[in-house]
Amino acid sequence: MLAAAPHRGTERSILTLGRCALGVAINPALPRARLAQHGDLLCAVVGEIDNSAEVQGVSDPRDPTAVAVAAFRRHGELFPSALRGTFVVVISDGKRVWCARDHFGFGTLFYRRGAEGFFAASEAKQVIAGAGLKPEPDLEVVEAILFGTYGDDTPCALKGARRQPKTTVLKAEEGHVSMQTYWDPEAWLETERYGEKELQEGFDHFMELAVGRVLTGSDVVSLSGGIDAPAIAAYAAPSYQSRFGRPLPALSMVFPNSPRVDERKYIEIVARALGMDLHTYELSGSGAGDPAYWAKLLDGPTPTLAIAEVRENFERAASLGYRTVLMGDIAEFLFDMRRYVVQHLLQRGRLGPAARHLASQMRDGGTPTGVARQLGGAVTPRSLQRLYLRRSGRERRRFPEWVDAGRITIGEASSVVPARQRWRRLQLGAFYGPGLTSEAESICQALCAVRVRRPFADVDLWQFFLSLPAETKFPDSGRKTLVRRLLRGRVPDEILDRTDKTYFNDSILKRIDYPTLSKWLAHPEVQIPGFDYAKLGVKLESRTLDIADYMWAKDLTTAHAFLSLW
Repeated sequence: MLAAAPHRGTERSILTLGRCALGVAINPALPRARLAQHGDLLCAVVGEIDNSAEVQGVSDPRDPTAVAVAAFRRHGELFPSALRGTFVVVISDGKRVWCARDHFGFGTLFYRRGAEGFFAASEAKQVIAGAGLKPEPDLEVVEAILFGTYGDDTPCALKGARRQPKTTVLKAEEGHVSMQTYWDPEAWLETERYGEKELQEGFDHFMELAVGRVLTGSDVVSLSGGIDAPAIAAYAAPSYQSRFGRPLPALSMVFPNSPRVDERKYIEIVARALGMDLHTYELSGSGAGDPAYWAKLLDGPTPTLAIAEVRENFERAASLGYRTVLMGDIAEFLFDMRRYVVQHLLQRGRLGPAARHLASQMRDGGTPTGVARQLGGAVTPRSLQRLYLRRSGRERRRFPEWVDAGRITIGEASSVVPARQRWRRLQLGAFYGPGLTSEAESICQALCAVRVRRPFADVDLWQFFLSLPAETKFPDSGRKTLVRRLLRGRVPDEILDRTDKTYFNDSILKRIDYPTLSKWLAHPEVQIPGFDYAKLGVKLESRTLDIADYMWAKDLTTAHAFLSLW
């Protein structure tokens, strides 16, 4: 199993106890895996446990396996609730096995329970190898990935492996596998009320806590000109200087040949204001890479992610001597899910805040029709919402003419929840879905010997934001209004007061690798239902893909490359 993913590390350690064997692969350039026996328990940890000092009964806080075992002995099967970080933990007493991922599932874990026994690993290919199965694709899963109809229960594109759901502990014992939820984010929704001073103090406290937990001394911030990454830098830079005696580095992509995309001006403003050591680079490739190479490495097609660009970013960081890349993404899920807020307020009788929110929308250019739609949405039954999605199809959203929009809207319609639950579900969006891009990025991190840390994914920070009332989190119709206010004085005003948003379409369109797309899509031996390859071929030949065309064509290419492996 370990040999099936050599990029995870060539140094291997294996321990057995009773009927169980645990093993880890270690990359000396970035040792993230530990394996040990503590009394009657074996424990393997891959990743980082950030709050070792907070876990009671730990024999050695520097050893993540000792921390995990201490949490297990104290909290039983709910032990991951006491841990913070990005990790996978597997514990065994020789008869049973307990497997856990971090709350957001950035630590990846796949498993199989069959006649061959129980197998769990960081990658699907390792599970297949351990079970002695012949690798083959699951065609239904490939189609589900392409059309966005996959969910938490969707198995892997490699037939025979499944992924462990987020926020669960998997327990395997002879002939049986069970799951138990160890943390329920919904329980935190709208549970607190803060005054303005308390709100600012709470935000500062949890941001400093989240940033402080991930700093190692070999860190670099992936800096952009938006709000999210500069917010991370604003809290990290002073702490980094204090702890390590040098400026916090930043690494940024720049696009001098695409002025509408290039954020260098804003990036340099942040770097100067925070005294950061800034490194910039231009992308060297097309962003496509070799689709067959990536499909094999990633165990399936991965939607939306430009994996070759991710690899270049990680390799740039590693070449500069940095091993931890701090990112500001996932922030939108934390404090910018504004849809349905008016409906939510109305449904719960908070008429004053709802009226103020609607007035803000009108001041910002909203229309009576838009207001009417929101009011209607508060009472629209799920059945009518589903019917609307199915019938609106291509008119409602921009789909390429060569894509069957009906396949997509059917999937969207099936995911509609009752009106009273829509806002709540949106606030918890980060905890739904299998996280295919996170799985691909995890493999890329191992390949480049770097780790990505996301302070905005800190559980305690999330609990703080989840606890805020809707009218506090979204005081008006503006984007990230609350966070802009809370960051004032730390992040430069030029960033907080930006009214434009950078879209990277110009750069993407300039770098489309038409020969590679045509190789896989112009005349494929096997056609995937739902796509008009003839119409797509015309666009490829004339090189007239727009951004929607390209994003679909890129994902379709990865699917064909994956299927070509067999």
